Amino acid sequence: MSVPEGQREEGKFTLLIKAEALARYTLQITSNDKIFLSVYQRALTDDIIEQAKNSYIFLSEANDVQVRTGTIYWKSDLTDRLTAQEKAVICLKRLLRLIDLAYRIFHLDTKRVKYWGSMVIDIKNRTRSWMSSDAQRYIF
Repeated sequence: MSVPEGQREEGKFTLLIKAEALARYTLQITSNDKIFLSVYQRALTDDIIEQAKNSYIFLSEANDVQVRTGTIYWKSDLTDRLTAQEKAVICLKRLLRLIDLAYRIFHLDTKRVKYWGSMVIDIKNRTRSWMSSDAQRYIF
């Protein structure tokens, strides 16, 4: 029996899909030259794009690290995975601050900024949960 769509829970593997959607959304809205003025391209817009792309890349890299439990490599694997996750969180924190700056400089629509920021916060919180889950699974 299938679960009705409204009652389905988000799977734990949607994080990468959401991170990719954030990167795509960021690229899409920052490509509007009428809002994101070219005079600020190198000073701000490029940094916004970089943080969104890097958060997706770091999360993908973390997902690719297989912690080889039962081997001498498990600590190194876990460290690599947690490091990539933490780098993604740092990028997401930076992205939030840059979105706030863009909101003030480019006079972005409040609804757009709330939606964009909520995407970032959701991914950041999911990443933290993933890190906590990994720590409990492999350390405790």
